[in-house]
Amino acid sequence: MGRKFTRKIEDFCYKILKPYGIYRIRKVMPNITYDIGEGIEFKRKEPFLLIGNHQYEVDSGIYGTPWRKKPIAVVSRSLMVTPYKRFKYKFVASGIPKSQGEPEIHSIKRMIKTVRNNDPLFILPEGETNYFGQSLHIDDSIAKLVKKLNVDVITAVSRGGYISSPRWAYKLRSFRFVFVEFRKLIPKEKITEMSVDEIYVLIKDKLFVNDYDFQRDVMIWVGGTKRAIGLEKFIFACPECKSINTIDTEKNDIFCTHCGERGTIDAYGFIKNIEFDNTYDWHLFQNTLIEELKESTFSTSGIIYDVFYEKFKSKRVGRIDLSYSDGFFNITGAWSELIPVKQIKYFRLTQMNVITFNYNSKHYFIRIEKHNEAFKQVAKGWSDE
Repeated sequence: MGRKFTRKIEDFCYKILKPYGIYRIRKVMPNITYDIGEGIEFKRKEPFLLIGNHQYEVDSGIYGTPWRKKPIAVVSRSLMVTPYKRFKYKFVASGIPKSQGEPEIHSIKRMIKTVRNNDPLFILPEGETNYFGQSLHIDDSIAKLVKKLNVDVITAVSRGGYISSPRWAYKLRSFRFVFVEFRKLIPKEKITEMSVDEIYVLIKDKLFVNDYDFQRDVMIWVGGTKRAIGLEKFIFACPECKSINTIDTEKNDIFCTHCGERGTIDAYGFIKNIEFDNTYDWHLFQNTLIEELKESTFSTSGIIYDVFYEKFKSKRVGRIDLSYSDGFFNITGAWSELIPVKQIKYFRLTQMNVITFNYNSKHYFIRIEKHNEAFKQVAKGWSDE
């Protein structure tokens, strides 16, 4: 009875706040073009599984708000530890908390219970926003879940969202647009006929988008000022001299402080006057230098928090300096600890500038100021050994 009453309050708040949410979404992404496929009925009452690619900040809102019946979203638990986001995702959106990278039987049971209660379920299988313009890896567990749920699988696929609103950008582009395609990918009647592998390949191929390939076809002007600012947090290697952590930005330019190599992000989102004309190819290049990154030294300032995921709360501990050198993260300031990177588990870069990981049975939640991708890749480099 208690949970049913709480859910009624959640649904009432969602209904009241939904118009304001749509207004906020339109402020960030004013130009949305929908392509609605056959069999998509936003007023449907039957449960379904809604899955989408994860390109930009407000894509989940764009996917979820057209439906009359609120899709219950699976949400990273790290998004629920501040009062505002806890209210937004856990209470108003009735979100199901899920840790990124860690298996959680309880969350899976709640997903199954959601559709059994005749509610739609909403998942972004990539788990986090992509920062370089191409879809991230999707775990095959999504196909196993489809088998368990046995409901219609509906996809929402965005194109253009990364180009016109890259997650790393400091300044909004002048013209922000996205094309959103809704399709019934797998009717529930066909699920029993398909293997897990067949379902997985179908979902993976459907959600895959390289936004630069899309932009080469449409060439839509996005404009904006200071288009490069923020990218220095995610690009760490110079393609000319191959130096590490020497990348900086200024207005529309991205450059190497070591050799002076300089490129410019144009009004269509492409990089000019440098070897790579897009961030994804640059990302692939810098990932060939992980061993050099592991041998380098870099640092950032930040804020560390105590997090209590069981209560969805956090407490600010204070400002810290976080450095990497010789296979160790060294935390000094409000918290002091030397952590061997190889012993870290479940490292994630989320919300653009938050790193989370487990070490010695403790959860770490640190909001950092720079070298975002370098910290992520050095952690991955050690874990892959």
